[in-house]
Amino acid sequence: MSGIQKLQDNLSHLTVKSCTRPKGYELLNSKSFVADYVGLDPRSRNTYKKMHERFSQIMTTLEKLYTDHIGVSSIVILCVIDLVRDMAADVVLMNKIYKLKHVWLLRMVDLLEHELLRFAALDALSRFLMHPSPEICEDLLVNHIDKITSVLFVPDLDPQLARHTLHIMGTIIRSTLGSRDTDTVKSAISKKNVNVKGILKVLMNHLQNSPGTDPEIATTTCNQMLLSGSLSFVYPDITSRTSIVLQCYTACLRSASLKVRCQGMQTIYDNGTDTRKGDPPQPFGHYQIIRAWTAGFSADIQADLAVYGGNRCQGPMSMKAVQILYISVATLKKGDFYNFGLTLIKCHPGVEHLIFMLPCPWKSAAHPFNTWLEAIPHTVNVMRSKSDLDNADILEIRYLLKTMKTAEAHELARKAARRSPTIGFWYFAQVFGSDGEHLELLEIGQKGLKCPILTSEERYGLLYGNSLRGWQLAMSAIASDKANYEKGVAYLTRCHEDLQLIMDISPPDNPGMIELVDLLILVTILIRGPELRTDLNSELGPLLKKRSLISRMHDQIALMEPTAVSGPFSSTIAKDVLFKHLATAAIEWKDFIARCDTCAWAEEERALKTGGPPPQYTYDRIEGRHLDVLRAASERTVETFIASDFEVRLYNCFWCQSPSAVLRKCSICQQACYCDSKCQKLHWKEHKKVCKSPQLSK
Repeated sequence: MSGIQKLQDNLSHLTVKSCTRPKGYELLNSKSFVADYVGLDPRSRNTYKKMHERFSQIMTTLEKLYTDHIGVSSIVILCVIDLVRDMAADVVLMNKIYKLKHVWLLRMVDLLEHELLRFAALDALSRFLMHPSPEICEDLLVNHIDKITSVLFVPDLDPQLARHTLHIMGTIIRSTLGSRDTDTVKSAISKKNVNVKGILKVLMNHLQNSPGTDPEIATTTCNQMLLSGSLSFVYPDITSRTSIVLQCYTACLRSASLKVRCQGMQTIYDNGTDTRKGDPPQPFGHYQIIRAWTAGFSADIQADLAVYGGNRCQGPMSMKAVQILYISVATLKKGDFYNFGLTLIKCHPGVEHLIFMLPCPWKSAAHPFNTWLEAIPHTVNVMRSKSDLDNADILEIRYLLKTMKTAEAHELARKAARRSPTIGFWYFAQVFGSDGEHLELLEIGQKGLKCPILTSEERYGLLYGNSLRGWQLAMSAIASDKANYEKGVAYLTRCHEDLQLIMDISPPDNPGMIELVDLLILVTILIRGPELRTDLNSELGPLLKKRSLISRMHDQIALMEPTAVSGPFSSTIAKDVLFKHLATAAIEWKDFIARCDTCAWAEEERALKTGGPPPQYTYDRIEGRHLDVLRAASERTVETFIASDFEVRLYNCFWCQSPSAVLRKCSICQQACYCDSKCQKLHWKEHKKVCKSPQLSK
């Protein structure tokens, strides 16, 4: 009997159902028959070394098996695809298989149309995405996303197949978003006529109604939320108009897990940013505020201001400062540029801009300045000639910021801070209009707030920036590992304290107060979570009362300057979503909330709080792989990998953490392992510090 006849005879008594995961009791036997046919033992790690050595021969045999039996024997096709899946546990092999004219990936996608082989095809695709390759994910997105998502619309589809498909789709989109811009991803999906609204409907149904008895529910809940977040990022216009999606994110705020609450809040907040039309809104300036006060506020606002104290507000203080500035400049001796500079520096910050464009009455042949603004560089030189370096730098920085030369202003402020570190203006100027890293700017802002020389306006500006940056840092850090989680909680706590301080010391018409009071509402909801009753109007009564005056003043200023308004702030959009959907979400999504409290993120968070090691499957399963990417690079790592339904131990690359049986070793220490020379070169800067250490020579 020939080898192929023996194989066919061994498989003849088996059915596809009995050999299909997860309950196929004959799967191991059937696959062993195929492995024996190609000369492999799937129970041995040495098998993977043989796969590397005999790769071409093995793939040629599998190719012939597949082409000879497609449409003839489903059981042979299933076993071949499953063996290819096992080989993909080794990343080096996976990449080799993928590059074989991409034919095996295409075959897996084509098998999705076959009911009996659908699960095997999905399982194989999942294995290829276990170590997400941007190239593979982009290939699947651009060329096959329509066939993959079509599985979701198969009548009476097994829920497990749907969850499998959603996981694959999420991995593809998230990975491609990491290497391509949003428009590219959106264009690829649109070209394939993918039913995004239909997918969202299926996804929300699974999130809302999945049975809690599902053994994979802890990880599938997280994976599906990540997919939902990715779709919201790509299609904010659709998700922002879909109530059930907004209810899902709002329901996250009722979870006992801060990680889950952050996931929901981040998506709602970012969704508001993405759906807003036009440029991001900017706080009103002194000109708009003064104009509104000059025109007068409505009777209800005036009544509240009488209680608060109108003279404590930004408008009256700015109006008084303008009068003082005009009088002071008018009484200066002609040509006294030094005292002119001191007058500008001492005036209420921001008010000096109101006279910059006025004609300069000191214009002469020696001083050919048409406006006061043109006179500033000369004024700075005069102040420097008198060795008044700090005041000269302050005035020059204000001039540079006014003329949009922010990079020069930031550099000058950094140099001045080294000379006179107790002056808070330097730190205020460094963060003003900067698009640098949030953490760096937050640290600069904190230094400024500790300065003894700091005006109330500079303090407000620093608190404003620190609150927004602390919010963003908290959102991203809390969802990370133990060290970053604790930092995230610290950022969130500090953000809450800064916002409360702003509400205590700042007048209601300060620029941007509406953004900050709404952000304080979001932070309060995020921190307190399920402790809050769903009736937010009663729970947040004092804060909402304060918001009422801020909001009405903001709206009236907007009526005076409609061209200055480009849309609501992200915090305001998010606040409106939560107030609209929280009560409904708490009732209609109660089962989802209960699952969130036991999902992988929640379990990981509980482990972090108790000081114990987090359950390793959390990172592994959510990200679609089975390895610890946070492991210290100096450790000798061995990966226990469920490669072919047996426990197989594969080493991890010290740089990219990918598992393989044929990693190359460092020639010096013989301990560090790498996929190839590229990974070794990328890791060498770090590895050379410990390459000869006793730790690696054990």
